[in-house]
Amino acid sequence: MKTIVALPGEGIGIEVVEATCELLAAASVPVKILTPPQITAPGSPVPEETKRLCREADAVLFGAAGPATTRVVGWLRWEMDAWGGVRPAKFYAGMRSPLADPDGIDLVVIRENSEGMYPGREGNLAELARALPDLRDRFGRGLERRGDGRFAVKVVTRDGVVRPRSLRRSASSHASCAGAPARSRA
Repeated sequence: MKTIVALPGEGIGIEVVEATCELLAAASVPVKILTPPQITAPGSPVPEETKRLCREADAVLFGAAGPATTRVVGWLRWEMDAWGGVRPAKFYAGMRSPLADPDGIDLVVIRENSEGMYPGREGNLAELARALPDLRDRFGRGLERRGDGRFAVKVVTRDGVVRPRSLRRSASSHASCAGAPARSRA
């Protein structure tokens, strides 16, 4: 029997993970679902017992990220190499759709989550301006002209950028969310 650790995250993730677990149970899928605490307080680190259970599990089901679960997302991405979100989309006859002709839609979107606002290398522009007061773009403009906002950083080095190897495999192998990263040149 396989083991899944279910971490709902926040917002819609709570409903989605709960519904997914109910569906797995109702379908008699032979899995053991564990639901350890994901945080002890908003913004707190992932509890050590939860980390242990995630490392020992066959899969981790995570819902949706939010401000209180940022540390959970960061730990899953950078410690567990959970680089992607797998989002299946299929149209079922009889269901409503905003599309004119939805028949036959059956696809899987794999979203790489190793850059942008996801990786934990982000924050408020005001904090960045305080940390790097002399930061200027190539035209000499500073961050103060941007006003309130947020930033995200993509790190590129001479060694390259980590790219998920699983994205280069055939579509039939999309079931693994935590593929081992491979190096590629940027």
